[in-house]
Amino acid sequence: MFGARGGLTGVLADRLDRKTVGQALRARRTFATTGERSFASLRLGDRWMGEVVRATAGDKVDYRLLGDRGWENLRLFDGDRLVWERDLHRELGLSETTIRLRLGGARIKDRYRGAYWDGGITVTGAAVQRVEPFGFDHPEQGCWRRDATTVAIRTVTHGDSDGVELALSRLAGARIQVRLAIGTYVKVGNPLTPPPNPHAPEAILDIDGDALLADAGAGRVTHTLPGTELEVTVERITEAPLPRDLAGRIPLADLGLAPGREHPLFLTARQRDQSRVWTSALFLTP
Repeated sequence: MFGARGGLTGVLADRLDRKTVGQALRARRTFATTGERSFASLRLGDRWMGEVVRATAGDKVDYRLLGDRGWENLRLFDGDRLVWERDLHRELGLSETTIRLRLGGARIKDRYRGAYWDGGITVTGAAVQRVEPFGFDHPEQGCWRRDATTVAIRTVTHGDSDGVELALSRLAGARIQVRLAIGTYVKVGNPLTPPPNPHAPEAILDIDGDALLADAGAGRVTHTLPGTELEVTVERITEAPLPRDLAGRIPLADLGLAPGREHPLFLTARQRDQSRVWTSALFLTP
């Protein structure tokens, strides 16, 4: 009902005792995950996330990520504004034959926020050679081969993302159709037939495989729906292994930060299995 399977808070402390962990929590030297034992950090020199820092135009912030499923996307936010992003699929090279259908978001921010997806993805002009699901939280959510051309999907997202990867015989000349009904939480009636979401009762996409191939930069089509980050995406992905250990530096000069005011910078990242991690903010004044 609440769509939460339990998250974890990570604390960067010098020692694992009550006093030191308490000091680290009060200093906001923390990160959070969707339940996995992954790791994320953000710092400027020897000043860590959670701290209030003065910076110069030539400074760079450092990040480090450790995971087990491979990192596919990193985003740096200044409050609610996206200021920097890495797409590891694009960096490693998008496949000519493998695509992914990704469903994400919620209907509302309040209780009973789940979006109940029911439908499928149909591919014509190419054979579906392999189907691999990602992000489904329990056995009632999943996908299956309905017939030679259609993969059926039934799942619920409460702000998270669920996905299905399809390996096709070819993408050139293929036609990809997505038909999904979107329901709401059933308070009264049959739980197997949720009532339609009044703000977005369905999601329909009709995509040309040649158009995905021609879009070398993104290789993605996203249909944004009314709701809280509620969207459907069909995208090309890489066939290369995604990195489990990722580190880098971000020049502050590239972020367009207004001088003389404080900027709460935090990093969030997503793995291939759609698990996520967030750092505390680094409160930085350039």
